[in-house]
Amino acid sequence: YKRRLITRSMEALASNTELSVDDLHAQLAEIMDKVSQAGNSRYESGTDYTKQFDSFMAGEAILPAEARDNLVCFGLPTVDDTVVANAGRLVVLGAMPSCGKTALAIQAAIRTAQRGQRVIMASLEMDADEIASRIVACLFEVNSKIAMRRGVAPDPRRAKEIEAIKKNLVGLHGCSGDSWHSIEAAITREYRKHKASVAIVDYLQLMNGTPRKGETEASMIGEITKGAKRLAQKLGICVILVSQFNREVKEGQEPTLQNLLGSGQIERDADVALLLWNDSTNFDPRGDRPINVRVAKNRAGERNDKFTLTFRAS
Repeated sequence: YKRRLITRSMEALASNTELSVDDLHAQLAEIMDKVSQAGNSRYESGTDYTKQFDSFMAGEAILPAEARDNLVCFGLPTVDDTVVANAGRLVVLGAMPSCGKTALAIQAAIRTAQRGQRVIMASLEMDADEIASRIVACLFEVNSKIAMRRGVAPDPRRAKEIEAIKKNLVGLHGCSGDSWHSIEAAITREYRKHKASVAIVDYLQLMNGTPRKGETEASMIGEITKGAKRLAQKLGICVILVSQFNREVKEGQEPTLQNLLGSGQIERDADVALLLWNDSTNFDPRGDRPINVRVAKNRAGERNDKFTLTFRAS
């Protein structure tokens, strides 16, 4: 069925040689959407909920044991005990620049990998050396720039932690402007090589969606978040998207979901949204500082909880 759909679609595109580039892009995007959904096995048979109701009547949890625990571990008990970040979930980390959103994403990658779960981390901003130096900085509490350029004496007692990360963390390093479709394909490829539990993408606004004629930035971002949510459900993983706030939020101001750049679709697609900000505009970017975190959305869990973390500059 998929082969026939692709063949007919390509014939239709070939016959429309007078279409503009934008219109061809729009048609191609629709074709890719249909191909990705064609023959979707989740809709081949219905569910009568017998298993779920039988579990409830037996006094057992409706969720199976393997689905109860969070796939993501942030390494922060207050956050880990609050958010529900299991299979099929989309988590959004939103913040202004220099508020620790990438640091929190990297810490989540480290702690999750240390638990023996495989993590795929796609970075459009940092290369492999920069990510590795950030990981070393987090684990050994050293300056990442010194670790990258001069080296530091490692603690041999932490060797097992490094081995766990080498085994369970794989990086994908693209560049600003890469399409969501290329990143999704790369994550899927890595997943098929070796099943993963979590995929992290840093960060949302550096990606391009599939352009359509007259499309706004917000609608392109919405296309990406819909794709990320679909990927989480399709692979049975948790996807973390790192995102920036729009220009409306000021330094020191507590943000809301509406401050996420391209917020409308992000609000709808995200299962969990964590917002990070500084209370003060006066801080030394090279020193430790408090960072506030609010659970702005938490499907199936408590929300609006607010925590204060210490961000250690690396």
